[in-house]
Amino acid sequence: MSDNLDFILRARKAKQATDKAMAGIRKKYGLNKMQAEILVYLMQNPGSPASAFVKELGFNKGAVSVGMDDLVSGGYVTLKQDSDDRRYANAFVTEKALPVFKDMEKIEKKFEKLLLAGISKAELAALRKTAAKICRNFEKLDL
Repeated sequence: MSDNLDFILRARKAKQATDKAMAGIRKKYGLNKMQAEILVYLMQNPGSPASAFVKELGFNKGAVSVGMDDLVSGGYVTLKQDSDDRRYANAFVTEKALPVFKDMEKIEKKFEKLLLAGISKAELAALRKTAAKICRNFEKLDL
């Protein structure tokens, strides 16, 4: 197996481990995986339209619609009509979502500490620079 493929498979296992750890948080707040990912995306990109979740997160349009309805009715998200185009609404997290993020951050910090153990600041800087380039290359893919 090539080093690149091995790295990708290990990254996938790390993602699966993180998802498993996050399952308890999702259960605590009554969220499914997609809803939790939408909340995280909204925390990082406030005011995003639902179309961003389809494009950026790769979710099905219908599933996003149902998920957003559930997040709004659950009080985690509010929608505000776009001032430039009334056909669209921009989504924002509410105060109710903040404890969800705090719990998720605890898990992320735990994983980050485990995964980055023994890595120097210089190595981490090089890793971040390389990862940014890889992400830009992914964006060029027409999938």
